[in-house]
Amino acid sequence: MYGARPDFFADAARIPLPDASMEAVLMLEVVEHLRYPREALAECARILVPGGILLASMPFLYPMHDEPHDYQRYTLHGWRREVEAVGLELNQIHPTLKAIETAGLLACLALAGGLQDSLRGGRSVRAMALLPVVGLVVPSINVITWLVAKLWPSWPAAPSGYVLSATKK
Repeated sequence: MYGARPDFFADAARIPLPDASMEAVLMLEVVEHLRYPREALAECARILVPGGILLASMPFLYPMHDEPHDYQRYTLHGWRREVEAVGLELNQIHPTLKAIETAGLLACLALAGGLQDSLRGGRSVRAMALLPVVGLVVPSINVITWLVAKLWPSWPAAPSGYVLSATKK
């Protein structure tokens, strides 16, 4: 896929590697697409050496994507539960954007996504007329929310996603 040439191709819950054979596992924007995420996390724990690190990320407030294979989003507490359930120790977890930045991201995605769907759905005359508006509004939203986020107090309840590291005990 996407021109990649993996060393092997496998189900994330059945990785063809020996126990304790990897020093690190990287799962970026993957877990939300897994039917059985806990089994995949347990498999990561199995292949990690003691002291090995899992680095993972997942969107939280973000539109569905790669449908129909977009199954879940974890809160900070959900990540802690899942990581600890498979025998890993959560080291760090950070939101990927502040709440204000997340609001801007969602506004931009809603504008662009609606326009894209209109173009694909054959309603192109109206969508084409709105294209210059979106071309001006989206960068404005990005700049405004970036500036406001520098000044506004952070609210951790509305991140766009999380990045975490966990260690095998």
